[in-house]
Amino acid sequence: MAVFTLPAFYAYTNSVSFGSARASSEQTLKILSFNVLFLNDDQAAIEAAIRRADADVVILSEYHLAKQLMMTRLRDVYPHQLSCAYAGMDKYNADCDVALLSKLAFTDGKAGSENGMRMAYATFERNGTKFAVLGAHLALPMTRYMRILGAPVPVPGLSRQWTQLNVLARTVQRFSIPVIVGGDFNATPWSQVIRQFRADTGLRSAGAWFPTWPARPIALPQFAIDQFFISHEIRMKNVRLGESAGSDHYGIIGEFELSGRKFP
Repeated sequence: MAVFTLPAFYAYTNSVSFGSARASSEQTLKILSFNVLFLNDDQAAIEAAIRRADADVVILSEYHLAKQLMMTRLRDVYPHQLSCAYAGMDKYNADCDVALLSKLAFTDGKAGSENGMRMAYATFERNGTKFAVLGAHLALPMTRYMRILGAPVPVPGLSRQWTQLNVLARTVQRFSIPVIVGGDFNATPWSQVIRQFRADTGLRSAGAWFPTWPARPIALPQFAIDQFFISHEIRMKNVRLGESAGSDHYGIIGEFELSGRKFP
């Protein structure tokens, strides 16, 4: 029942703020996480949605080099870019499809895939504060499809998600600076795999759990699978839904305070 009542609530609330207003000297970072959908060829709509979000850092999943023209056009706003997409990659079953776009210069960055865990990260320094942003795209909770009476039927394969989140957790643990993780996790915040990921990393779920998928064929999302996780040195100020721009996901936009002090 909860699955179907969530959208009714968020139809009236698609933005949530946390805490009181702070002094203007605080360091605020805005991040857009957006699964743009492999099959979505409307690059103009995606580009326009990214520009309207006006985030400091953008995490894209289901990114493919077929969308490279869009990335090139966005360099006027996001000159710092990296991705793990490569020429010849299967557009419909990509083994690495995450990209990072940033207004801020990277101090370090890497994108790749390990045991199917598709991810990209960059480290930054802003007014003396060092931090990392990591984008991730977790596999679906099934390993393959079987044909039964001619119809494709998904075969459960949660072990793959466990393996990939172990990889992601180890990556997070290597950082000695505050971390923001965002992306499409293909799992809800209350799922066992996500609870274990938080326990392994010490990260907190950031903000409200907005349903982000599916955005089509009917715009009635039921599942909160696009999420942010943050270190205790980072405070979530605001989170809201972004646009779908032809994707089957809504983007999610978070604003974070980079203070250096620990939040509960």
